[in-house]
Amino acid sequence: MKSDYFYSLHSPLSTLHSLNLKLSRILSLTATAIGTIASTKILQQRHAQEQRNNKVGICVDFDDVTVAALRAGIAFDDLVKQLVAKGATHISLPEMTLNGLIKRGVLQPMVPAQPLSEEPPLGQWVYLYGTKAFIPIIESALNWRLPELKGQILGENTLVFAGSLPAHGDLGLGFDEAFGEHLQSLGLAVVPRPVSYDWPDPALIDHGLHSAGHVGKLIAFEGDWVLGHEMQINDTLKAMNNFGLSMAYFAESRHQRGDWFIAKGRLPHVVLAHRFTQEEMMEMDYHSAAHTWVHLANERGVRLCYINFFRVLHATAPLEGLDYVHYLKHALEDAGYQLSQNLSADEDAIKQSEAKPHKLALAGLAAAGIGAAAISDTLNLPESLAVPFVTAASLGAAALPFVEQKGMLTPAPHSHGSDGGSEQGHAHTHSLNGVEAIHAHGGAGHHHHGEGDVAPMQTSFAPKLIALASATLAPAAALTSAQGAGWLNWLIGQTYLEAGAVTLAAATSETAYRQRVEAFRGWDLDWFVPLTVAALQFESPKTKAIMIAALTGAWIAAQRNGDLLSKIDAPHAEAHTHHVSVANRIVGDLSMKLGLKPARKWAWVGPLALAFADGEFTPSQVVGFAGTVANTMALSAYRHPERAIKRTARGTIPAWVTGYGLGFAGRLL
Repeated sequence: MKSDYFYSLHSPLSTLHSLNLKLSRILSLTATAIGTIASTKILQQRHAQEQRNNKVGICVDFDDVTVAALRAGIAFDDLVKQLVAKGATHISLPEMTLNGLIKRGVLQPMVPAQPLSEEPPLGQWVYLYGTKAFIPIIESALNWRLPELKGQILGENTLVFAGSLPAHGDLGLGFDEAFGEHLQSLGLAVVPRPVSYDWPDPALIDHGLHSAGHVGKLIAFEGDWVLGHEMQINDTLKAMNNFGLSMAYFAESRHQRGDWFIAKGRLPHVVLAHRFTQEEMMEMDYHSAAHTWVHLANERGVRLCYINFFRVLHATAPLEGLDYVHYLKHALEDAGYQLSQNLSADEDAIKQSEAKPHKLALAGLAAAGIGAAAISDTLNLPESLAVPFVTAASLGAAALPFVEQKGMLTPAPHSHGSDGGSEQGHAHTHSLNGVEAIHAHGGAGHHHHGEGDVAPMQTSFAPKLIALASATLAPAAALTSAQGAGWLNWLIGQTYLEAGAVTLAAATSETAYRQRVEAFRGWDLDWFVPLTVAALQFESPKTKAIMIAALTGAWIAAQRNGDLLSKIDAPHAEAHTHHVSVANRIVGDLSMKLGLKPARKWAWVGPLALAFADGEFTPSQVVGFAGTVANTMALSAYRHPERAIKRTARGTIPAWVTGYGLGFAGRLL
C-alpha cells in the first residue's frame, strides 16, 4: 500500500488515472468552478453591504422611563437627557388610546356634578377629566374617527362622548405630535408604536399611520397584532409606503399577526429588532443582557435593541436603567458597532448588491455540478447516463432564475388546514387585491404567494432550490469523491464542500434573507441526505439497514422539533451573571468549548476524517460517516445570511485549513 501511495504521489499520470477523469467528471468540475466564481462575486457585494450595515440603535421604552422617573423623584425630561448621555438613541411612543391614557393617569373617569340632560345617541355618556391642553387633542382625534359619538368638551377639562369604554377604549387615536417633537428636541429619535383595534378600516389605518409618520419614521407595532389585522394589510402597506415608514421587525422575539406581510412589502425598509420577554430577563442582569445583545447583533442581525428596564428581579434602583444603557453602549461599540439614530436602509446600495438573475443562474451551475457528482457517484451511473445527467442538471439550474422571473414557478393559490390548532405550525389564506396569499406560521415556516399592488408578495424559489441542493449534496459529493484513491480525489471532495458553502451563502444573500423575511428551508434534508449517502457506503447490508432506519426515525422525530442544525449553529452568548458560582462558570466554559455549539468550530474534522475514507483502512466507512457529520455541521453556518459572511468565514476557514494539513498528511501516511 505504501508503494502505491508513493507511486501516486510522484507520478502525475497515475494521479490523473486515480482521479478517474471521465467526461462526466470534467463537466461537473467545470460547472462547479464556474458557479463558485460567480458566487464569490455575489459574496463580495454582500460583504460590502454588510460593512455598511454596522449601525445599531438602543431604544428605551416610554412607559419604563416614565415610571422610573416618577419612582426616582426626578423630572421625565431630566431622565431622558441622562439616557441620551449614556448612549440611548431611540425612545418608543405609544399611540394614544382612551384606556392607555387612563392607565397612565393622563385621563380620569369622573361623574360630573351636572351631567348632560340630552339623551346619548349611542350607549351612555362617558366623562373623562384631563388637562386643559390635552383634552382638545383627544376630542379632535375622537371626532375625526367616530363622529357619531358626538365628542365634546365640558368646561375646559372634561371630555364627553357617547358610547362606552369597553367599546371605544382601545381605539387608536393617533400620536401626540407635539410631545413627539419634544422628545426629539431632547436628543432621542422616536419609534411610534401603533396599536391594533377591532374592525379597522382603510381610512382609520391611513390616518393613524400618517400621524405616526409625523413623530418618527421607524415604527414598532404594539402588541400581538399588526394594524390591519392581515385583512386590510394592503391598506397598511400603502400607508407605510406613502408616508415613508420603515418597520421594526421582531423576527425572533415576537411573531405578530401579519408581520411577515409588512416586512415583505416594505423591504428593504426593515430593521431587525428584538425585545426580551420578562421570562428571559429573569435569567439576566444588565451585564449578561448586554453580552446577549451583542450576540444577537452578531449572530441574528439585530440592529434595534428595544430594552426594558429591569423591574423587581435584578433591579436595585429605578435609575439602574442608566447603567444598563451605558454598559450596552460600550459592549456594542467594543464589538465594532456604531450607535446611530439613522437605521434606515440605503436603498440604492442594496439594489446594487442584489443578485441579478444571470448571476444567480451562474451560481446555480455550482449546485448542479456538485449534485451531479454526488448522485452519479452514489448510484454509480455509467458514463452513457452520467454525461446527459450532468448536462441536464447544469442547464436546468442555469435556467431556473429566468424561468422564475417570468412567473412560471408561482403555483396556483391554495390553502392549508391548520395543524389541529397547534402553534407549532399552521397556515391560512388571505386576499391581497383579489390575489390569494398563503401565510404559514410557527414551525411550518413562511410560504407566501400572490401579489399586491404595493410590492410583490411571492416567494422566490430559485435561490431556495439552489441553496437546498448545495446544502444537501455538497457533503455527499465530498464523501463520494474522497473515497477514490490518491490525495487528489480527497482534495476535490473537499473542494466540492467549500464550493457548496460559497454557493449556499450566495443563494441566500438577498436582502429578504439577510433581514430574515425569507429563510433557508432544509426540512432537515440537509443532514438526512448526506448521512444516508454515508450509511450506504457500509458493506454490511444489515449495518446499512440499521443505520438508514435510525436516520429515518431521527428525521421523522426532528420534524416536530424544528431545524436541528440551526440549534447548534450559533455560539453561546458567553455571558455570566453575578449569581453563578465559580464551579458553574468553569463547567459552563468547558461546555462552550467542547460542546457542539457553534457547529462551525468542528469544520476541521471533515477533511481529516475523509482522508481515511478511501477504503484502504478497515474503519474507512466509520470515519467517512464521521467526516460527513462534521462537513454537514460546518456547512450549516453558511445558510444564515443575517450573520456577516466575514464572521462565518472566520469561524470555518481556519478550521478547514487545519483539517487540510492534518488530512493531507494522513492520506500520505
